[in-house]
Amino acid sequence: MCNTFNSSSISADQVMFLGQSLVQVASLVIFLATTLPPIEKDPLGVFDRPLEDWYDFIVVGAGSAGGIVATRLSEGYDKVLLLEAGGSHIENDLTKIPLLWSALSNSNLDWKYKTIEQKHALFAFKDEVTNWPRGKCLGGTGRINAMGLIRGNPKDFDTWAKEGAVGWSYKDVLPYFKKMESIDFNLPMYSKGNKQTQYHTKGGKVRISYGCKKKPDLRGRDGPLTIVESRMTTLEYFHEQAAQELGYNRIDCNSETQLGFCRIQVNVKKGERCDTASCYLRPALGRPNLQVHLNSYVSKILFDGNVARGVEFSKDGVLYKVYARKEIILSAGVVHSPKILLSSGIGPKHHLNDIRIPVVADLPVGENLQDQMAMHFQIAINMSLATTSQKIADTENILQYLFYREGIYAQIGVDGMIFINLDQNNDAPPDIQLIFLGLAYEKGFLDGFSYKEEVKEELANRTDPNSFVVIVNLLNAKSRGKITLSTTCPSCKPVIDPMYLSDSDDVERFVKGIRFLQKLQETKSWKSIGAKLIRYDTPGHCSEEEYDKDDYWRCMVRHFANQANHQTSSCRMGSYGDVTAVVDPQLRVKGIKRLRVVDASVMRNNPSGNTNAPTMMIAEKAADLIKHSYY
Repeated sequence: MCNTFNSSSISADQVMFLGQSLVQVASLVIFLATTLPPIEKDPLGVFDRPLEDWYDFIVVGAGSAGGIVATRLSEGYDKVLLLEAGGSHIENDLTKIPLLWSALSNSNLDWKYKTIEQKHALFAFKDEVTNWPRGKCLGGTGRINAMGLIRGNPKDFDTWAKEGAVGWSYKDVLPYFKKMESIDFNLPMYSKGNKQTQYHTKGGKVRISYGCKKKPDLRGRDGPLTIVESRMTTLEYFHEQAAQELGYNRIDCNSETQLGFCRIQVNVKKGERCDTASCYLRPALGRPNLQVHLNSYVSKILFDGNVARGVEFSKDGVLYKVYARKEIILSAGVVHSPKILLSSGIGPKHHLNDIRIPVVADLPVGENLQDQMAMHFQIAINMSLATTSQKIADTENILQYLFYREGIYAQIGVDGMIFINLDQNNDAPPDIQLIFLGLAYEKGFLDGFSYKEEVKEELANRTDPNSFVVIVNLLNAKSRGKITLSTTCPSCKPVIDPMYLSDSDDVERFVKGIRFLQKLQETKSWKSIGAKLIRYDTPGHCSEEEYDKDDYWRCMVRHFANQANHQTSSCRMGSYGDVTAVVDPQLRVKGIKRLRVVDASVMRNNPSGNTNAPTMMIAEKAADLIKHSYY
């Protein structure tokens, strides 16, 4: 069990919300490291077994999808090789501690991708670019994210099926959502469907019976991932009451409906991160037919005509080639999966010709790239309820976590969220998500944004420990981007152009979402704590616009909205005749034999929420599809 922080990995510019507070506790942590049990270590030699020339399956990428696929395929007798470009997930102790997830971006566990300059967004950011954190270790991005578990709306998946992704309706995918999870909290009780009936007995007495319509069991209880509810502060109570005043009741947002207020659900077990690396892959490392190689950078797929035979990868400066008897499964993520395909000759013919890569298959790889966008708002209040850097550095809070795995460090910083449909259509998926952070808007919070220096300096003057943060997250954005190559260099990063806000409808819906946020200020609940939205326009960045007019907010969206880190669809799934699709509903690369893509890149669109749970669901279902192809 992990009992210390790896203080050597901490730097102020890595910490989004926590500022300098982590550095202040380093000496205490070093002292405790000499008195507490030693940290967990990888079994000697577990990742250094000699390579063989042939395996039944080769899985590329040990992230949220690849870790599941390799674990499931190795449950039988097939030999499975799992190649991961990064290192072990326990090399950095911070990864286990829920609250410290924001310290992992831009660390050695992050690929440190950046977008190219944006033409329609990010005007308050340095060079009009933003970071795209992607995990580079066992567990992938699921090892460095905030662990929020949101399946998406049932209608998201029904739409996939209607558009040609047969077998991916909500009814089809629900068993796999349930298979992966083990909920460890009490589900809310609902009265919907209950009917009161009066009837008379022979003696003339009136009796009342309550006939309860049995609700389907939508949650799993025996899966590898432990799911708990997380609450940061008592502010959650005020948010839930405010939501109810506006007509939004508390729900389980991973159930039949998503519109309403819900507590954040996270994959945390006994106060520590429970991701695919720790709760799927690690228990399977002792299997003789599962071989995991770290620091193994796959550069391309090897073909015999249109048949995928093997992969080429480098490790410690040596180039290797290994081959698969059955299939190669590409689970390198929304950025690296298209990069490997393009480098291997699978992609748009015109693009491959431009960079002189021989074409194996002309497919829209890297196109249809999607991401959500988010805006962060400071809400001032008249009392100290949010978690401040001072509270984070408090010795009692640190010891509470180190000894009992409880307290603020066992939380992810969220005090609930609201999903709304702007057109008030209860039959449609939500298009706005409000996330309430139980963290004060302090200077440490600003360190997580790559704002221009003059913008950051101005915003730093408005920070206040008596405040909290609300994120307005735009769901189902219409803007589409792409991932391309600028060179054939295997180690060079791809070109990422999400084309944020290129569709003006995204801006208009953002403005409507902000108007909903303003309605919360008028509720009795928020008024009771003096909640007030603080302006954060700065000179040259919307301050010239008349405040609170629609044009003002349109300007603010284009200047300050940032990536939400929920990227999908760069290797989109669809019917064989769908010209926008890279893989078919079996996740097989179209026109190519023995090659599948299994990760967030295959999603038809961005589900309503985030991509963590849908990615793992896809991996669970893919493992079944692959097994059924051979057994």
